[in-house]
This record gives sequence, C-alpha cells and structure tokens, in this order.
Amino acid sequence: MFADDDGDNFGFGGTFGHRQGGLHMRQRQFSRYYSAYPVAAHPGNKADANYGGKIFMPASALEELSRLEIVYPMLFKLENDEAATSKRTHCGVLEFTAEEGRVYLPQWMMET
Repeated sequence: MFADDDGDNFGFGGTFGHRQGGLHMRQRQFSRYYSAYPVAAHPGNKADANYGGKIFMPASALEELSRLEIVYPMLFKLENDEAATSKRTHCGVLEFTAEEGRVYLPQWMMET
C-alpha cells in the first residue's frame, strides 16, 4: 500500500472482461492502493478536471491495464478503506500522468 501523511489511501479495482459467443469471459483483476490527492495539487494544475468524474493515474497503471485485455470504457471502483464506513464511488480516467503511487481526484470525490 502506498501511503503518506499528505494523502488518503484509496484502493482501485475492477474485473475486466469481454464477450465471446454471448458469454461473459472474466479476465484478471486490477486492484491497487494509491495515495489520493486533490486535482488542485496535480503538477499540471488542471483545475477544470475538478468538476468531472475522471481521475489522473500513474503511467504504470496504463501499462498493466493494457496487458489485461480490458473492455473500454474503463470504469473503476474507488474505496477508502480507512473510512469508518468504507465509503466508495466510481470513476473513469482522464490521463495517466500522475506520479508513481499517487492519484489525483476531483474535490467532490475526495470528500466522498
């Protein structure tokens, strides 16, 4: 788990699959822990991304996802394991430009 004092720990996961002959074939699962930061802290300071439902992830996530034969669009479940009630929400990815071990979320997602 990636953690530090500045960010909350969020887990990402999902099972990606594809349809073949009308059957849903399950593929490997992508599940990682990242430290979460608000979009305002992104080095590119993309403040307009603060109003959507997409996040910034590290390039290593894209590398791994590309090997999993995923179906687009990518949708991720975010969970805050440290919250007393284990809150969760869903999101997409805007860019894979975050530093390793970090993700950048819109402010409303940080609060959720």
